[in-house]
Amino acid sequence: EGTRNKNPKKLLPFKMGPKLLAEKLNLKIQPLVLLNVRDVLQFNPFRMNRNRVVVIVLPPINPEKGTDWYKKLEKDMQKEIDKYYQ
Repeated sequence: EGTRNKNPKKLLPFKMGPKLLAEKLNLKIQPLVLLNVRDVLQFNPFRMNRNRVVVIVLPPINPEKGTDWYKKLEKDMQKEIDKYYQ
């Protein structure tokens, strides 16, 4: 996403910078979905609490220019979030 989200159940639109860099430099992407981060790092005041963060590791991606890999990745990550909050 590129920023902190106040709604843990919905991804914000992805920023384009990481997509452009990955395609330009031919970088493999390792997608991670982080859940419960908001329970550990609050917005105001910014402090840490004891809690568990859930990390879901999705399969690596080799980005290809001219494909919709970035939108597919966004949808796949949102599916994992939806499963978690069912």
